[in-house]
Amino acid sequence: MLSEAVFRSGDLPAQDRLAALDELWANDAHPMRVLSDTPERFRATVRMLDLGAVNVVGLAVSPCEVLRTPELIRQADPELCSVIVPLNGRLVVSQAGRDRALGGNELVLYDSSQPFRIRFSGDGGATRLVRAHIPRALLG
Repeated sequence: MLSEAVFRSGDLPAQDRLAALDELWANDAHPMRVLSDTPERFRATVRMLDLGAVNVVGLAVSPCEVLRTPELIRQADPELCSVIVPLNGRLVVSQAGRDRALGGNELVLYDSSQPFRIRFSGDGGATRLVRAHIPRALLG
């Protein structure tokens, strides 16, 4: 089954943008939290596409952090392998005591069953990326 959803922070008042995306992702099947040092300037566009069991997201986001904590993992863990490919901007993925800085057209894998932190720097603008969640059970 194919389904698509779009979140545009620009559709909301500035003071509600960060909280709206945080709530959307905190209540997802793969719960995460979104934090920003400048919530009044936070902007994001998220295009979510479900291709059966695989979820693909196109994201453009201002500087922020996305966290998946042990508490969120206990809340729900769909056991996903995730691939992130930044299209522009910079990000750092931290998991299992390792940090991986990425620029355009590099990729990183991370595991939904382990805590992680993703820091989006934006380099003066939005960081744009594509991310795919793939159930580990499909990988064999």
